[in-house]
Amino acid sequence: TVLTSLQTLNVADNMLKTLPAASGLAQLARLNARGNRLRGMHAPLSPALRHLDLSHNSIEQMAYDTIKVLDNIEQLDL
Repeated sequence: TVLTSLQTLNVADNMLKTLPAASGLAQLARLNARGNRLRGMHAPLSPALRHLDLSHNSIEQMAYDTIKVLDNIEQLDL
């Protein structure tokens, strides 16, 4: 299934330890991954992201390649 038109993805409170790469989700504008078990962000994110919620995780590091594409970010919750 191709999800290239997906604009909002909510994976909050799912006890996720990692997130898959979202770079193929070209129109993804909102990603809610709060309340998981994420310790780091290493997968590329969509450059279209405007709202990113990673709060209530245990983020210790984020790879530069993950965040360097976030030119359109308006809201970032860590």
